[in-house]
Amino acid sequence: MSKVPQRRFKSGIQSLEFPGNFLEAKLKNGEKKMVLGCVLFCCESGKIRSVVEEVRKGKGVKRAFSVHGRWDAVAEVEASDIKALGEMVMKLHGIAGIKATETLVGF
Repeated sequence: MSKVPQRRFKSGIQSLEFPGNFLEAKLKNGEKKMVLGCVLFCCESGKIRSVVEEVRKGKGVKRAFSVHGRWDAVAEVEASDIKALGEMVMKLHGIAGIKATETLVGF
């Protein structure tokens, strides 16, 4: 198996190191970086308020609110790694009243 080259990305806040992929994001001092995400929700008619209330109860959800536009609600979430983020989104997607989700992963 060939070695994946190290890549560095400059963030407005701090520099991150990625050993070839986003699964192992670490800060320069070696601490593990939390994976940040923004989950967009499309809700069934009349269900936006109840969806947002249920999403706010989810583990790792920092804040959730309704919006105007193509999507009905947005949640800012944080997880220990990309796999945990995916599992969290799958749980959120199972909330009654949600028709579709889209997850934006920050780095």
